[in-house]
Amino acid sequence: MQVITDSAGNKLTIAGGEVKLDLAHKTKTRNIGRFIKTSENTIYFKRARERNMFLKKPSWGIHWEVLNLLSDNDSINITTEFCTYWVNVKKAKETGEFLHFKNQGFEKQFFIPIESFDNENTFNSTGVA
Repeated sequence: MQVITDSAGNKLTIAGGEVKLDLAHKTKTRNIGRFIKTSENTIYFKRARERNMFLKKPSWGIHWEVLNLLSDNDSINITTEFCTYWVNVKKAKETGEFLHFKNQGFEKQFFIPIESFDNENTFNSTGVA
């Protein structure tokens, strides 16, 4: 198990591949993703809802500390109810940016534009993902 604590008392815990976030000012632990190791690289897998995409500048947010645990040849996979998105970490770092809110501790997020991701529609004709 790996535990990373920031200056505000927030904790990022990685155990068995699961990535959990405990914010000092909240009582609930959030599961924010999973690391999946393959023979070639590591994939950061995250489930999200399409409505949680940042819409002012269509992008997906990744916790900065999580992104820093990945190497350039690793990848990010975000699966929603309608689509699976994936991007190489190197490309994500080259095209993404910080947006100026919640930039303290583990709440600091790096936003990767939607056009940087490859994607596959997972919504079928029955209306079930």
